Amino acid sequence: MVSGTWGLRFGGFDCTPGAREDCDIKVLTFRRGKPVPVTKVVDSMLENGSIEQVIRHDNRDQSLIIGIRAGNSKVVSRVEKELDLECRKVRNELAWTPPDGFGATSVYDVTLADPELVESDDWDIKDLDGYRVWQVTFRSLSFARAAVLTTVAALASGVTPASHTIADGTSATDWTGTAAVTASGGTLRQTVSTTADPFWSGVSYLSAADFIYTPTSPLTWFATENYLYFDVTPQAGGQASWHQASAFADGVALEYLASFTTTGSTTRWYFQCTDASVAELKIHVDGTNVYATGGGSLASATHQIDNVTSTNQAPSTAATPGREALRTIAVKGSAPSPASLAMEHETLGLGKVLILSHPALEIGGFIPNLRIRRVSGGGSETSDGSRVSGKKSTVDTTVPEVFRIPTQGMPRGGYLLLALPVTDTFTDVEVTASTRLATGTLIGTKTTRNRNVQTESGFQILASLTLPPADVPEGSTAQVELSVLSMSGSTVQYDEMFLIPLGDDTGLTLVDCGAGTAAALGTANSRLWIKSASIDRPAPSIWLGTAAGQADAYFAGESAGSWMRHPFTPPSVTVFTANTGGANAAVWATYYESAHTNIVGES
Repeated sequence: MVSGTWGLRFGGFDCTPGAREDCDIKVLTFRRGKPVPVTKVVDSMLENGSIEQVIRHDNRDQSLIIGIRAGNSKVVSRVEKELDLECRKVRNELAWTPPDGFGATSVYDVTLADPELVESDDWDIKDLDGYRVWQVTFRSLSFARAAVLTTVAALASGVTPASHTIADGTSATDWTGTAAVTASGGTLRQTVSTTADPFWSGVSYLSAADFIYTPTSPLTWFATENYLYFDVTPQAGGQASWHQASAFADGVALEYLASFTTTGSTTRWYFQCTDASVAELKIHVDGTNVYATGGGSLASATHQIDNVTSTNQAPSTAATPGREALRTIAVKGSAPSPASLAMEHETLGLGKVLILSHPALEIGGFIPNLRIRRVSGGGSETSDGSRVSGKKSTVDTTVPEVFRIPTQGMPRGGYLLLALPVTDTFTDVEVTASTRLATGTLIGTKTTRNRNVQTESGFQILASLTLPPADVPEGSTAQVELSVLSMSGSTVQYDEMFLIPLGDDTGLTLVDCGAGTAAALGTANSRLWIKSASIDRPAPSIWLGTAAGQADAYFAGESAGSWMRHPFTPPSVTVFTANTGGANAAVWATYYESAHTNIVGES
């Protein structure tokens, strides 16, 4: 089958067969080229060879050879004029649509087009026949992209929080599974065995487990509470402190939204359920590694789930949902794509805003906000629904605030420790970082003192750290322990602290949208737009305003303390947002599906 819309198009110059009545244009050769990798050599202690890392891709070279045939040379010259005008454009597009009717259009953004008449010895005879051959050499951006922009819609939360507890771990009624499901210790449990030889001694793979809930009557509240979350706790003796999980409603996979470790090594998983009536709910927990002792019996361990709940509140990591949000977005394509992010509230100013994006990790659970990781301090925590974290507490001058972060799912490398004070500000602070083993022993301790704490758009930079201080292998249950102490002689009350990874693909934006409450241009901006650099606008931009169509938008300027690009890297990217203004602000994104050469056109 040949599609009626296939072919090659260069801007307004259509090379599709039969596209023109005045002439026939035939594509003789089309070489699509490849993105050119730019690499660096990573320092290592390899005896032989070296580790090379691709840091980015440069433009690709492409070539197009076409034959133009018409009734006379004047018509051919007129077509040549059209081609030349397209080549002279500062920016253009080269688009290829496969002829079978299935493949999506792949667009190459052209930065340079150089036409050349291909002449042969019999050029005059070909002119007499009304036929000429042209070659156009292109320099195009690295990757192919889709013709249509992808929009990631915002997740909506109900004005009044509502939820239903499906299982709280006290009863296994109506639950079945891969093995028998029991309720014990406040969790639903399944004990499963490894798949190894019973006489094998060493690391062995633990079987996965399905927890299947078949209620007496269908669950109907997902019509209004279309978010599902549950907690997964690793089995005793397991090597990893994190499980991959998925969920299904009546056999249909639910859309994964987010996951993060809550306390210890328990991970909370969020999914979206649009099924208004659920007769069967299945939670699947992947297996992991355990240590088998052999001796003729299979090693076994227990999967645990708890707090299976439906809610009308989008994923949040705060004690009071609404001002700290976390979302993992499935990114179409295979190549990184520059993305544009937007944050908005219909009636209230956004206040101070933090937006962090980074590639989703193969093992999960890391979140930047530390309030949920606090274990002790010089004063007690006080609930405060007006705060980003939903609480506030004090950094003391003698007893430090202590936070513990699981090393599993934590990227190794550089970090910034940020603080969001309530009223006072940090001027002199001491930060201590250690690796805390399962026994409670601290190793690799490093102390940093900052006597000149900088403030960026309301967020303060307390320290620059390399974590974990003492590295541990994958599967370790060790934690990173951070302690913060005020050295200025006075305590400082704070709302939240954030641990920001500094990877090449990490984007961090800090911006003060205004201190006012009700939306007002300049003093309480209710909308923020972060636009990536593009071929049309080579420099990125960040706008503040109140009108949905950007009619009153203006450059954020000094209101932006940090402003980075936010690349969307397949297969998924995690976006974390925090703001001091209106709760449940909508966050949405746009990007183009990108690929090496040919676009899939994912739905």
